[in-house]
Amino acid sequence: MKKALCLVAVFSVAVLGGNYLATCALSRPAQDIRINQVLAPVVRVHIGDLGGGSGVIIRTDRVSGRTLILTAGHVVRHLEPGEIAENELLTVDLFIYGPGGHGLVIRTVPGTVIQKDYDQDMAIIEIHDVAPVVVAPLLPETEPLRLFDAVYAVGCPTMLMPISTLGEIVSFHEKIGDTLFLTATANTIFGNSGGALMVQRHGRWYLCGLMVKGRVAHNQFLTHIGFYIPLDRIRPFVAQVK
Repeated sequence: MKKALCLVAVFSVAVLGGNYLATCALSRPAQDIRINQVLAPVVRVHIGDLGGGSGVIIRTDRVSGRTLILTAGHVVRHLEPGEIAENELLTVDLFIYGPGGHGLVIRTVPGTVIQKDYDQDMAIIEIHDVAPVVVAPLLPETEPLRLFDAVYAVGCPTMLMPISTLGEIVSFHEKIGDTLFLTATANTIFGNSGGALMVQRHGRWYLCGLMVKGRVAHNQFLTHIGFYIPLDRIRPFVAQVK
C-alpha cells in the first residue's frame, strides 16, 4: 500500500510540473539537504504579546555574529527602527535541525528592527548570535523564475514551527492596488507573513520571494494562493543595509 501511495505521489507531481520532486522518492542525504536549505533559514518572530510572524535569514557574519533577517513590514508594525525600548519586545526563534529533522534545537535571541519600508511592506531585523546559522541566498539574476516552477512556501503558520508547503509559480502579474506581486499555489495562512518562497536551481535552493499577503473571499481565507514580494524589489531594499 505504501508503495502504491508513493507511486501516486510521483505521478501527481509529474503531471503538475516537470521539476517537482516527490518527497517519498528522496534519498536521506537529499532530504537532509532540503531540511538544511529550505527549512533552516526560516525563523519565527515574536513581538511580545502583540503577535508575530516569520522571517528568513539573508546575511550573516560568522566572526561578529551579526545576522540579518528579512521579514514583512507588517510583522513588526508595532516597532520602529532605533527605538530600543520598544524593540525589547522583539525576539527571534532560530531552529537547528539534526539528521532527518530530528534532534531539533530552538534558540531564542533578542532582535532589533534596523530598517523598514511601509510602502514596500518589508523590514530587516538584526540579531547577534555567534552560533552558526543558515542563510537563504537570493536567486541569481541569471536564473529567472518561470511559470510552473516548483516552489516551497516556508513560514510559521499560526506561530507554529517552520513548515514547508509545495506549490507552483502561477503568475507574475497579480496586482494589489498599483503594486505587482508574484503568486504561488503553496498553502499559507496567518503567520506565514515574512516567510520565504524557495526555488531550486542546479541542486541548490534559493530565496525567490517574500510572503506578505493572502486573499479572502466570502469570509474565507484562500490558503492555496499567496502573494509574494518579487526579487526585483527585495534586492534594492536589502542592498541598503551595509
